[in-house]
Amino acid sequence: MNGSEQEQINEIRRVLAHDSAAASSSEISRVVESHQLAIGSSAIAALTQRAHTEVSGTGPLQVYLDDPAVTDVLVNDYNDAWIDRGSGLERIPLTLGGPTQLRAGFGMRCATRRFEPAGGRPPP
Repeated sequence: MNGSEQEQINEIRRVLAHDSAAASSSEISRVVESHQLAIGSSAIAALTQRAHTEVSGTGPLQVYLDDPAVTDVLVNDYNDAWIDRGSGLERIPLTLGGPTQLRAGFGMRCATRRFEPAGGRPPP
């Protein structure tokens, strides 16, 4: 692998934006392979999966969103997140960058994903 994982994900973002490509798993995998960001099928698949969750907007919360036992995910701040598995809230060890990244990037992507299915936009 070339560079840190975050550098690789940033490169994937840059290439997708330059190519005006969708952030689909197949497009991300194409970028990973063509730019030799990972070598070997298992490394390519792992980086593709991590990059897809990061680029699609859910990032490190994806594991909790995919868990059928989790009924609620609450994010109060970049370092304060909770889940509920039906027996009360549990604090989770999670850091979503910093305050600026949460509000400017991650938070808006999640809000947009939440409102888009209903045909709306998040409040400004």
